[in-house]
Amino acid sequence: MKKIILIIFILFLSSSIIYGQITTEEEPISFGRSIPALTINETTQKNLPPLEMNVIEQEDKEDEANGIPPRFGFPHEVNYNLNNSGEWVVLSNGDKIWRLSISCPGALSINLLYDQFWLPDGAKFFIYTPDCNFSIGAMTSENNNGEKNNIQGFATEIMYGDQIILEYYLPEEVREMGIISIAYIVHGYRYIVPCIEGGFECSKPCHNNINCPQAAGWDLEKNAIALIVSSGHRICTGALINTTANDYRPYLLTANHCLANVSPQAYHNISWWTFYWHYESPGCIATTDPGLKKRYATSGGEVLAYNSVSDFALIKLNEDPRNKNNVTPFYLGWDRSENHGTGGVGIHHPKGDIKKISFANQIQNHQNSIHWEGGAISLPNTHWKVNFIDGTTEGGSSGSPFINNERKVIGQLHGGDTTCAPVTKYYGKLSVSWDYNDSIQRQLKHWLDPNQTGAITLNGTFECDGNVTINNKTYNSNLGTTIGCVITITNTTFNNGATGKYYAQNKIVINPGTIVNAGANILFAARGNGGGRGDEEFSFSYPETDEEFYDNEEILASLNLAIESQKITDIDFNVYPNPNDGNFTIKIEGKAESYTVEIFNSMGILIGRVDCDEEVVHVNRADLPSGLYFVKISTEAGIVVKKVVKQ
Repeated sequence: MKKIILIIFILFLSSSIIYGQITTEEEPISFGRSIPALTINETTQKNLPPLEMNVIEQEDKEDEANGIPPRFGFPHEVNYNLNNSGEWVVLSNGDKIWRLSISCPGALSINLLYDQFWLPDGAKFFIYTPDCNFSIGAMTSENNNGEKNNIQGFATEIMYGDQIILEYYLPEEVREMGIISIAYIVHGYRYIVPCIEGGFECSKPCHNNINCPQAAGWDLEKNAIALIVSSGHRICTGALINTTANDYRPYLLTANHCLANVSPQAYHNISWWTFYWHYESPGCIATTDPGLKKRYATSGGEVLAYNSVSDFALIKLNEDPRNKNNVTPFYLGWDRSENHGTGGVGIHHPKGDIKKISFANQIQNHQNSIHWEGGAISLPNTHWKVNFIDGTTEGGSSGSPFINNERKVIGQLHGGDTTCAPVTKYYGKLSVSWDYNDSIQRQLKHWLDPNQTGAITLNGTFECDGNVTINNKTYNSNLGTTIGCVITITNTTFNNGATGKYYAQNKIVINPGTIVNAGANILFAARGNGGGRGDEEFSFSYPETDEEFYDNEEILASLNLAIESQKITDIDFNVYPNPNDGNFTIKIEGKAESYTVEIFNSMGILIGRVDCDEEVVHVNRADLPSGLYFVKISTEAGIVVKKVVKQ
């Protein structure tokens, strides 16, 4: 019989978000030096013209009608570089500093696109606001996308405000000059920031912030999601996705139509794309001042494969998010079969807003053609039709993954009605994207199964640094999140008020003497290469053996329960039929004078309870919506939990 370790999901509190691409995260050199103020003239101060907002608003309406990803800024074409713009200053020790001021009157933000960007070893590049309160840098030779004989483009992240200063530092001992050539300056006319619900340019108020209680249990998957700023001024969403190599390749899945403003000739090098990680409110309510919000960013990529049939694009990132401080990426698992599951979630950035989560209870193959606004047509059987019961998606959500209740990606968002739930969305099917076309540039198979394993499903994963051992501890308060390859817990007590999460890549071992008392909210979950939901083996050892393996659905059930201790029990039970229509039978196996039957939905909410002394219990809950449920049997000897699926 299976011994079930019960878990409890809690709200994850994220850390503060700071500026910076993959940089040295230091202040500009001029901040610590006494140097002359920048001379103000036509060479050193570039003032861009105001925008014709009536024209821009009309263009945005046309883009929306044609399904083109929304934009937040207007790109001014320019030609500014180290030779024709700015001002050089030679310091007393022979070091050189070049500075250029850029002003976009009335802009909410400014970001830059470079047609050439190459820095020699030792040189540093910074961008900061005139008041010196915010800066990004230093960019160094580590940010070069190409060699000096094949210089590529680059993009720097959004700076809020209508004026910025560029600073290039060249130490005296560095003999090569470097190349910084700006091709576009993006004048932001919409905020791409966390917005207070109902405010200007906000996404719809029916969205759920990713760190609200109803999103509990998705706090690893959310770390796969990135806000995409494509070509410096349009927005989409993408997600890191695992491969059978299980080696953390920086592959990002998004939508083909997010490439709408990228010419096919440039697909191999999308150096003007920027990716924002952990862009979320640390709590359930967004209260951060939009003008001061800071984020983690990486830049540039290469399109490995794309196909309009299922509307997918797979991007290899130039800058690996694992190399960015304070970024903890997760690589989503996938399912390429036609087994879509019973429900799931979409995690996304609507209108460029902070990360949101939407919940669906019904998925089905869409057997008809889809006629999109703008005239495009998707073929039958190439998309999932997903019914959301909570939340929605909007422009900017395109490319975001649909993750079923098995914790597997089955497709990415193409489009659908943007009203609040209940609402229907269409996701391009990963099963179609897999090998619809024999060309490796039009399929996912070549890239997601590099080892040619033939895998139908794959678990998600994350990088762990080592094993974690916890012994002889007593906890009474918030413990945060513990991540390890193998987590071993012995003689440890979690008292009322203790909250925490333990994520293992391979397995968690619960040894004798470990007690979770009533009132504690603790999650134990194996969720990496040997964990995620599916058929991979992982084990909980209690009291002294790890020979038994457990079904991940049961271990990872989202149950708001607390128990006095984990015990061995001689009681087991069967549920049949399963799946069912809400009418099913529970047959107890084993001996007990009495027991309690409880039924919970996938969010851990108790929806039914009865005390019994019979071996057979008949349940009639045809009124329940389709989805995943859990039956819990409690006796004096212990607890058993199993999943039930209502079709």
